[in-house]
Amino acid sequence: MVVAEGVETAEQAQILRQLDVDLLQGFLYARPQPVEQLEALLYRTQPVPGC
Repeated sequence: MVVAEGVETAEQAQILRQLDVDLLQGFLYARPQPVEQLEALLYRTQPVPGC
């Protein structure tokens, strides 16, 4: 499994998907936030298959 960190633009995400990267994370998807907001995000997010 390959995880790309630091994805900041849609163009980067598109290229990484074309390269069959399994998981992407970075500012494109979520900015750093207080723990309370993070907990709310985690509770409404669907699990990632295979994790």
